[in-house]
Amino acid sequence: MKNVAFLIGFLVSGMSALAFGGLGHKTIAKVAESRLPEPIKAKIHAILKSESISDAAVWPDEIREKKEDAFNEKHPGNAGWHFVNLPLGTKKYESSAFGSKTNDVVHSITLCIDVLEGRSSEMSKRDALSWLVHMVGDIHQPLHVACGYYSFTPEKRALLIRDPKQAEKNEHDKGANRLRFGDLKLHGHWDTGLIEYLGMQDGSKTLQQIVEERTNKMTSTNSGDHRHWAEDWATKAIKVSNDAYEGVTLGSRHDLPKKDWFIDVRLSGGVEEYNKANRDRMHDQLARAAFNLSELLKAIMWK
Repeated sequence: MKNVAFLIGFLVSGMSALAFGGLGHKTIAKVAESRLPEPIKAKIHAILKSESISDAAVWPDEIREKKEDAFNEKHPGNAGWHFVNLPLGTKKYESSAFGSKTNDVVHSITLCIDVLEGRSSEMSKRDALSWLVHMVGDIHQPLHVACGYYSFTPEKRALLIRDPKQAEKNEHDKGANRLRFGDLKLHGHWDTGLIEYLGMQDGSKTLQQIVEERTNKMTSTNSGDHRHWAEDWATKAIKVSNDAYEGVTLGSRHDLPKKDWFIDVRLSGGVEEYNKANRDRMHDQLARAAFNLSELLKAIMWK
């Protein structure tokens, strides 16, 4: 049955990008909440009312395809809030860095903090809290931070470009959504397929228990103004983004309608070996997301 569960999760990985999937986002939210003092929990519950923080964590993904949703109508560019497409060779996230945008995940985390602290009325506090919890998960999914840029030979063989200056004149793979093995996308595998694999391998412990154990061993690396912590989180995620591309052999570009395209890739050693190589990285990113979320929720000056 475990193999069936993995296959289902793996097939889902070919769907649209939903960072860490529902299981990952809910796990991050639950572990973060468990680390909060009661006064902070009370403030969160006052905003969410009967809604749990884990349910709020997945709402931004639930509305992505609902064009007539009231939030989407008011904030038509919110699809860009989930990610930033930095070249893999970027050394540090900066607002002026190539690939960053004013509505990327880093800027959008700051916007939500401003709403919760009374600096902005761009959205309701409930919506800001939901997005904040969600995007702290997103920014720790490495393929939501940095990705490959490419040039192509006359035969359409893909050549990976990491250097930001060289990347400026070339297209990117949309966080590895354009990297496919069979009908599956590498980005989606990090969102859901790899997390399903963790569920197969971890025996009697739940994913939440494993993340809690790792989180309890962590110490804070956050310093300075909490409104800018996300910049450091993005910088650290770049290293993991590069790790995610290890063992991925590029093939050729295939053109699609509406000027889109994808690159066929091969995972060295197959899916199983790729999963083994990234198992600890996924655990660490989930745990770091939960830890940083709890630290941020404690640092916010709630209004």
